Amino acid sequence: MARAMIGTLQQYNSDIETWTEYIERMEHFFDANEIAENEKRKAVLLSSVGPKTYKLMKTLLSPATPRDKTFTELVKLVKEHECPKPSPIVQRFKFNSRKQKESETVAEFVADLRRIAEYCEYGDKLEEMLRDRIVCGVKDIRTQRRLLSETTLDFKKALETAKAMETAAKHSKDLQNVTQDMRLAQNQTVNKLSQAPRHKNQGVNNLKGRCYRCGSKEHKAHECKHIETVCYNCKTKGHLSSVCQKPKQHGNSRQRKQE
Repeated sequence: MARAMIGTLQQYNSDIETWTEYIERMEHFFDANEIAENEKRKAVLLSSVGPKTYKLMKTLLSPATPRDKTFTELVKLVKEHECPKPSPIVQRFKFNSRKQKESETVAEFVADLRRIAEYCEYGDKLEEMLRDRIVCGVKDIRTQRRLLSETTLDFKKALETAKAMETAAKHSKDLQNVTQDMRLAQNQTVNKLSQAPRHKNQGVNNLKGRCYRCGSKEHKAHECKHIETVCYNCKTKGHLSSVCQKPKQHGNSRQRKQE
């Protein structure tokens, strides 16, 4: 009984991955299913790449056919057509001109530097070049100053420092936003309280120790001459409109003038 295959292989699509990435995934498929024979690997490749890539192989090999070549030869054939090796000088120019973009994290910046460096042929100098590019290309001036202040700085330390300062800056900004929101909420609360209508007994509290009929401190309410006075505000007898506890009405200028 044949053993079931682990995983699947879709046809090659240059719009979503490179040929190198496709072959890397195929190698994982071979490992998972213990496919070691070159002829079987070639068969899997030719049956999986899809009609467009198979036709490309035939065209590039004519008058020979894909069946006549080994797995390694077919992979190299398509790679040289799809991904011709770029000029190291051009790639180094791109690498040394690369700066961190405004919307880009440090991790994304370094990942793209590694991608560009693939064909720069830096060899064992790669990490040194990456370190220099982080220092020169990082967008945050405070991070750059911190990196330049280090007397001994390798790539690992440069990357860790830049990422740590980026995280700290983000947390600081988040805290400032929270503080600002809290202040805004407090201001709104104060405004609501200041605009709230006065309590109906507030006027009475303001008259504490005074005659509630006229507001004077010189006599008691039962001694006040305004016992029979009609309030022009509420139209009731016994007090002046200036100390009336009911909402003020318009048209009381006459009594206010008298008071």
